[in-house]
Amino acid sequence: MKDDRSTECQMYIYDTRTGNLTRALRKGRGPGETIGAFYFAMTEPDSVVVVNDITLVNMLEIPLDSLDKDWYISARHTSSLINGVHSSAICGYEDNSLLVMASYEDSRFVVYDLKDTSVVRKVCYSPDTEQGKLSRLVMTSYDGVIKYNSRHKKSVIACRFADQLEIYDFVKDTVQFIKGPTLFEPECETFITKYGLAGRTITDDTRKGYIDVCCDDRYIYTIYSGRLCTEDHSSYGREIRIFDWKGRPKKVLQTDVDIIALDVDSDGDLYCLTLDDHLARIQD
Repeated sequence: MKDDRSTECQMYIYDTRTGNLTRALRKGRGPGETIGAFYFAMTEPDSVVVVNDITLVNMLEIPLDSLDKDWYISARHTSSLINGVHSSAICGYEDNSLLVMASYEDSRFVVYDLKDTSVVRKVCYSPDTEQGKLSRLVMTSYDGVIKYNSRHKKSVIACRFADQLEIYDFVKDTVQFIKGPTLFEPECETFITKYGLAGRTITDDTRKGYIDVCCDDRYIYTIYSGRLCTEDHSSYGREIRIFDWKGRPKKVLQTDVDIIALDVDSDGDLYCLTLDDHLARIQD
C-alpha cells in the first residue's frame, strides 16, 4: 500500500481560550492504516485523557497537566478491557465511563467503567450490510471511530472501510444506519495465522470510508475519504459531511488540503489537522 504508516503516536490538545497547543508524542508504531495502535478519549466530567494502546493491550489514564511530559511512562495503567478481547476506538461517556468498540460476545460496542474496570452494558446490533447479520470476525471490518453526545443520549460510529454511519439511541435502544451515495462495503479478506487464528486484512480493492467524526449538540461532523487503500494518502480526505442527529445530511464542505482529524469546540467552530501537520480552523 502506498500510504506511509506513522512512526509515532501524536496527540494534540488545543486551548481555544489561550491559543496554546500541546503536542504529545509517543515513538513507535503509530495510528496506522488498517487498525490503530492508539485511540484517545476524554472522560466526562473529569476531563482525564484515556489512551487505549491496542498493541500492548494497555489502557492509560493521563491528567491534562501531564501531557507535556513522558506521558506514556508516567500514566496510570489500568487493566485492558478483557483478556483476549480485541478493542479499538474509545470515547468519553457519562460518569467518567467509556464507550469501547470491542469484540466482546455479541456486542457492537460496550460501556466500560474505568473505576471498576468492568463492562456495565453491551450494545448489540449488526452493521447494515447486503450480507445480513455478520459474524464476529467479519464485523471487525466495520471498525471505525465512535463519539457520544450527552444531550441527545446518542452515539455515532463512522465506519472506516464502508460508506456508512451508525447512530445509536441509548434511550430507545435503536440504531439508525446512514448510507452514503456510493453504498460500498468493506472489501476485506480472511486470513489464518500460523497459530490457527483467523483475521481480516485489506486488499487492493479496499476503499476508505470515514476517517474521523466529531459532534456537538447540533450536528455530526465527519471526514470522508472514498479513496482506495492503494492510493496516496488514503487515510486523509477533503470532504467534510455534516449531519443532524436525525441522520439528515445538512451540508458538505470541501477543503483545499488533505485532513486526517476533526474536532468542534463549544462555539461550534471546526478544527482540523492537515497533511502537513498543521492545526487549522475550518472556514464555513
